[in-house]
Amino acid sequence: ASFPEYRDTRQQLNFTINYQGVEDVSEPFRQFRVVIRQNGRDDNAIRGLKPRYVEGQSLIYNYQEKNLFKGGNEFRPLDIRSLDFGGQGVRKIELDSIYTAHLNVDESRAYQTNVNYNDNNGRSLTLTATRERANLKASYLSTYFYLDANPRLDEGEAIYVFGGLSDWQIKERYKMQYLPDKGVYYANMLLKQGYYDYKYAISRGPGTGVNTQRLEGSHFETENEYIVLVYFKDPFRNILKLVGARTIKDGLMDRGQ
Repeated sequence: ASFPEYRDTRQQLNFTINYQGVEDVSEPFRQFRVVIRQNGRDDNAIRGLKPRYVEGQSLIYNYQEKNLFKGGNEFRPLDIRSLDFGGQGVRKIELDSIYTAHLNVDESRAYQTNVNYNDNNGRSLTLTATRERANLKASYLSTYFYLDANPRLDEGEAIYVFGGLSDWQIKERYKMQYLPDKGVYYANMLLKQGYYDYKYAISRGPGTGVNTQRLEGSHFETENEYIVLVYFKDPFRNILKLVGARTIKDGLMDRGQ
């Protein structure tokens, strides 16, 4: 980020749109709209960003505050591809009437230094250890998450497991409960065999704000994936058309047009 107060925790996304080839452009400031998403999330998407200025047939989006995202932290990994032994993040797997996976006890990363490692930017993948027809052959596991943390929660706030596995939403079935005798939070849910990325979020419930920084921290070095979606308002049909998209990962433009 350009401003010093944001440099340690946020990421700034500047971009230019070249609209050469788009027909019926008469008011570029009003006809183009953009949506920027981080890792596929919708709750923290940036909308309504107007170009700062036009240069020829290029729209310049070069801001210092309006285009900032919290860098966040790398996602926590969970590997439950195998039913015979625990993968990454798993303490043990048991079989009674159903397979049960107990995960390692996580801790808050709010004040830890940044550590970069490869993740899937929150995505969930259905996989088995043999990789054979996973969508049909994968079993469900009763999966227990554990968090040893003592965040200061305001009235109405709770801790949730959050990521692609929750469809990037705050849902009651991913809400964590507190075990006073053990001093940890836990959540239980059915997950299909596979590989998962997740974080812990604090929220007041479905449809309200999501805060991962209080338990996960936020660093400008974190590798995230951004997608810029460009819409054009057709003046004759009064519709918005998607006319361009660009994916940016770790500062590099991967694909789009």
